[in-house]
Amino acid sequence: MTKTIALSEATWEKLKRIKEIERASTFPEVIEKLIQKTSDMPKSMFGIDKRLKPLTQKEHKEFLKDHET
Repeated sequence: MTKTIALSEATWEKLKRIKEIERASTFPEVIEKLIQKTSDMPKSMFGIDKRLKPLTQKEHKEFLKDHET
């Protein structure tokens, strides 16, 4: 469901600038990024480095196999 919000001209200009800085393609994407930055909830359990991706099952098994004692 789509919602509409009213913004002052100054806030609209700031939001447009953040959209450019964040290289976001849409305003909902900008808002989602702002929420994530100000939220205590991490996007993933991989910490700050968002370039990290979850292991596949095969990679996980290999990791465990390589680190068994």
